[in-house]
Amino acid sequence: MTEERFVELVRAESGLDITQSGLSTPFDGIAGWDSLYLLKVITAVEGETGRPVSVVRAMESTSLLAIYKVATA
Repeated sequence: MTEERFVELVRAESGLDITQSGLSTPFDGIAGWDSLYLLKVITAVEGETGRPVSVVRAMESTSLLAIYKVATA
């Protein structure tokens, strides 16, 4: 999965205007971010890739870029 596709999934699941350059922004710096979006993004990524994502590692992440790295590891 490319970063571009990941951004599309995040936008679709959260409704937020996330950009590729904003992936490294800490969650508390993303206006409107809700922790429930994390689960929605993980579910969408798993559906897209057909591979499980470590929820524990994703929950330890502090940014969307960190989640992307967990999802594509």
